[in-house]
Amino acid sequence: GYGKAEPLLKIIQELYQIERVAKERAEKKGTETALFQERKNARRQSQKLVQEFFAQCRVLKESERPSSPVAQAISYALNIEAELKKFLKDSRLNIDNNPAERLNRGIAIIRKNCLFAGSEAGGQRLAILYSFAATCKANGICFRKWLEDVLPRLNATPAEQIDSLIPKGEAK
Repeated sequence: GYGKAEPLLKIIQELYQIERVAKERAEKKGTETALFQERKNARRQSQKLVQEFFAQCRVLKESERPSSPVAQAISYALNIEAELKKFLKDSRLNIDNNPAERLNRGIAIIRKNCLFAGSEAGGQRLAILYSFAATCKANGICFRKWLEDVLPRLNATPAEQIDSLIPKGEAK
């Protein structure tokens, strides 16, 4: 077991279970807004669990040695409590930032690839392309198709309208 932290871990498991159920319900409905509506409904239930989680954190922190791993983890959670609660207020947000973390895994590879870009300016251009590729992926857009659409229009697009070329979630 995880000792005194066991109740906290159980709450976290419950929160993720609530999110899974909301996602499954939304998938059955199959509409674009279903996930947001299901999350909104589910997060009413999550609100109580999150309050309980932080209340237990405060109690447990008092009984732990400040240098213990459990106390350090609890201190970290309490220090970012407001950020951790943001998902409760906005149904567009995931419970965690795992999708962003997955994108960051590729940064080390990109950094190495930029070493072979020919120059610092070449590395910067390559980084911009990677950024566009990641944005396309996050929005469900085929990067190649987006490039094929945008590149011919790039020179003719006025500077004040350049934002219209940024990949957004309109089509695959």
